[in-house]
Amino acid sequence: MREMTKNQIMPQLQMGFNLLNLSLDATLTSSFATPAQGTIKIYRKMLRHPSIALARIARRAPMKAAGWSYTATREDPNADAAKQLIETVFAPVRRRLVADMLSAEDFGFSPFELVYGVRDVEGTPRFVVEKFKPLLPEKTRPLIDKDTGEFVGVKNFATEIPREKVLWWKSDDENGNIWGIGANERARPYWWNHAQTVQQSGKYIKVASVPIPLVTYPPGESRDASGSLTDNSEIAKRLIKKVQEENKGVILPDKLSKYVENMLATGKIDPAKAQAWKINFIEAKTSAGNELIGFLGYWDKLMVRAWLLPERALLEGEHGTKAEAATHTNISIASSEDYLSDMVECLNLEVVDNLLALNFGEDARGLIRIEPAPVVDKKRELLEKLITQVLTAPNNVDLFLRTIAIDQALEQLELPTVDDVDSITDDVTDERVARMQQRLEQMRSATPPPLPNQPPPLPTQ
Repeated sequence: MREMTKNQIMPQLQMGFNLLNLSLDATLTSSFATPAQGTIKIYRKMLRHPSIALARIARRAPMKAAGWSYTATREDPNADAAKQLIETVFAPVRRRLVADMLSAEDFGFSPFELVYGVRDVEGTPRFVVEKFKPLLPEKTRPLIDKDTGEFVGVKNFATEIPREKVLWWKSDDENGNIWGIGANERARPYWWNHAQTVQQSGKYIKVASVPIPLVTYPPGESRDASGSLTDNSEIAKRLIKKVQEENKGVILPDKLSKYVENMLATGKIDPAKAQAWKINFIEAKTSAGNELIGFLGYWDKLMVRAWLLPERALLEGEHGTKAEAATHTNISIASSEDYLSDMVECLNLEVVDNLLALNFGEDARGLIRIEPAPVVDKKRELLEKLITQVLTAPNNVDLFLRTIAIDQALEQLELPTVDDVDSITDDVTDERVARMQQRLEQMRSATPPPLPNQPPPLPTQ
């Protein structure tokens, strides 16, 4: 972990107290910083959103599936023993460790306690990490020396853990920001907008599902159902309440306004248009619902992008070509490989080098490096295509078997094989060649078929 200068401490002291819901009353011997936006509680709530959950799985799965190799960087008498030690520590826990470290995409950082022990490795007692214990981010804070800005450990609940027993991985480390910036923080504004749009959609559905009644009434008073003389406006209010709350129909007398009664005799006015009481309904425009749906789709896309996944690689497409979707997928794969490389480099610096120094001395630092395999193995894809083509159209199987080490190819694809692959493929190839040579000899020795009979001459006159 990069050390921070004293000038970097104070700005970070005001960060992240929102994240951990703490007050600014840190101890004098050690200080801890906090990010400015979001809280762990909000981030956990965001993980329940379907679009974020889908993006999270798509982001994590390739990195969890990618294998690791353990390589010596230089010639050294201890290289083989050191390689075996590192592989013994990491190989059994690789997938679980990657999954736990990827929680930094959720919260910005991922803290661990390193539980050391002694284990027999090829007959020799070695110091090893027995367990990578993930710590709750809500209850864990980094301890930073207030004078030098050096990271000196973490405080989990009431227990302080020294630096040498801590793995602190942070996402998107910028300028020594000890808290990191997770994908959830990038997605948080759009998750909030999505939630607000859903809330507005609920209001729209409520309005659209029940049309608003509009009662037109004549000025003056009328007798209600009980016979009491009541102002017509009060009767109109009762009608609206009856329609809205009780979901019941109403009855109205066919009464005309007095000023039109004399005009009706002329026949110039439609009686239906001259009624004193009318009930109409105001209905919501259907286009408003389409706009809300468009906003929800837009926020979904931005949340997926915040997780560094192009939406065409994950969400259902509406336009574009298959080639464009493949390009988006390649961008997603490249992003995952880059993140995984940074994560493994942190392990090399924070854990691997310390184990090498404990077991083989300080000079052994850097002797062994963990290297992640590509998220998508291009060589494996090519072999799969070649074998599929040969099995479906075996015209060139002899050429394939003579140029490709078939036993190694099948081993790389992890396909079960018989014990003696080479002899079987040689027999198949020799048999095919012999059969082709026999057919060629038959074609050379065969006599050509006789020519067809000549047509009879034309009759002469």
